[in-house]
Amino acid sequence: MARDRIGRYEVLLRVRKRQEDIKAQALAVKRNEHAALRRQRRELDERRRTMLKEADIPRGARVDPVRLQAVYQFERHLARRADAKDAEIAVHAGVVQAARAELESALAQKRIMEKLIERAETIERAAALRRQQRWHDESAVIRFAHRRVRGEGR
Repeated sequence: MARDRIGRYEVLLRVRKRQEDIKAQALAVKRNEHAALRRQRRELDERRRTMLKEADIPRGARVDPVRLQAVYQFERHLARRADAKDAEIAVHAGVVQAARAELESALAQKRIMEKLIERAETIERAAALRRQQRWHDESAVIRFAHRRVRGEGR
């Protein structure tokens, strides 16, 4: 009976391990996505710096107002994209945190199942020892009774 219970716990443990694996994979995907977003943000910053360096007008040089306006508009465009990317990163950080919490929950569930199996095995071992001790006690009583009947026990 206890062996059946342990078997059921082991099945549940396999399910919990599979859930943990799925949650770990989901977290890895979310972390990779988050890293990609951060990389895109750094690329936007680099592109903006590069564009501003190229648009740098030396002293005394003639300024083309159309070009200056285009540079300014493009710089503003990159700044808006960077702000949008920052917002996306912030939202995605919450998604990563939620995935991490789900993984921690799955780990806790797996640990609970491991503890249940451990306790059931301990109970089963104790019951087996009690059965064995009972068998030894009965054997000793029977041997003593046989000796007594034969007259050896006196």
